[in-house]
Amino acid sequence: MKLEDMKAFAALTDEERAMKIHREELRLKAISEYNEEYFKDHQGKINCVCGDSYWSVDAEGQEALLVCFDSHGNIGSDMWDSVFISNLICVNCNGRPKAPQWWVDEYIECGLGD
Repeated sequence: MKLEDMKAFAALTDEERAMKIHREELRLKAISEYNEEYFKDHQGKINCVCGDSYWSVDAEGQEALLVCFDSHGNIGSDMWDSVFISNLICVNCNGRPKAPQWWVDEYIECGLGD
């Protein structure tokens, strides 16, 4: 946190500080829950910072993959059922998927409504 941000935070009322902390907790929880979503539910909508995403699955994700196929090589399982967004890594930039801002905003709004 920058000094200016620290001063601004200290100048808030107790209620405003509590709300700011609550919003930040919700933001972090939204990102965590996004990362635990299945890749298959978000295919084509996941991006990283380089803008040229070409995804691979990290070692942890590779351990969870279950690919079943018959003697002709026809895949009979949906291997994407076991890949979480947190398991993806961009081959181009080594980055991880970023939770979209709309996801975080909606999560915060739902959390504030409780």
